[in-house]
Amino acid sequence: MKIDKLILTGIMAGVYSGILDGFEQDYGINHIASAIILTFLTIITGYLLHKTGGNEQKV
Repeated sequence: MKIDKLILTGIMAGVYSGILDGFEQDYGINHIASAIILTFLTIITGYLLHKTGGNEQKV
């Protein structure tokens, strides 16, 4: 995985974290459930970025 995909995954994890913080406050979601959802979303994002870049050519 290239560094740009790792950076994008980190940015998306930050976005997901901010959204889940709002859900914790507004809907009373447990912080453990929020952490599990954040982990799941981050893994899925990394997987999708890895799959979309599968046709890269090495120089």
